[in-house]
Amino acid sequence: MGEFNDSKKRLKEFLEHSREDLGKIVENIEEIVPEREDIHKELKEAFKETADNFNKSLKDLSEISNGELNKVGLKGKQLEVKLKEYEKYGKNLSLLLRISLSCQS
Repeated sequence: MGEFNDSKKRLKEFLEHSREDLGKIVENIEEIVPEREDIHKELKEAFKETADNFNKSLKDLSEISNGELNKVGLKGKQLEVKLKEYEKYGKNLSLLLRISLSCQS
């Protein structure tokens, strides 16, 4: 049962961090891709719509069974590998975002 609770905790943290990371990108989209003025407003509106999706996913996660997590590869080693890869690329994305914003200043 411990592994199951740990998997759910890690998935919850992943969803929360993903929402936060996307929010930072959307919040700074004008600085990240100033040449794409055509998408700035639409991207911000689209991100607002995702709030319900994130909230629903977090709620659904609290109700999902061990078997369901296992069936979709979101438990144990499979989850560890997926989160590790996301974290690796997420760090690169954060670094690029910081560089981009500092160059704009």
